[in-house]
Amino acid sequence: MNDLLPGFSVGAQKRKVELNIKRYGREYLFTRYVRNEFKETTDEVEKEITIRGIYHMSTSHIKLKEADGSRIVSKRTPMLLVLYDDFVEDPLETDDKVDVNGSPHRVTEAVNLAEGDFAYSVSLELIV
Repeated sequence: MNDLLPGFSVGAQKRKVELNIKRYGREYLFTRYVRNEFKETTDEVEKEITIRGIYHMSTSHIKLKEADGSRIVSKRTPMLLVLYDDFVEDPLETDDKVDVNGSPHRVTEAVNLAEGDFAYSVSLELIV
């Protein structure tokens, strides 16, 4: 049992996530490019990593205060849910590139869900 979330069974959650990723997930090919002495990416491929995951969107809401009131702005963030074991075997890094549904994205962050070591949520950003 996880101390952070009483009543939260990591084993049961891991099994649910595993089954869903195996059934509904697809393979994503991440590409890491070599960086030059200024830490800028080059066209030379350093490494390619294939991870199976489920694509989903997260919505965050931001309240902006203005002179005549406030308004709420929502922002959708593309994400991939991947298994912990697959991620730890060959971890992704910030700025790794991946094509999702024909659109190029880059990795912005990866979070261990509930610190339970069963899945990672990988945040992406659309490259325009």
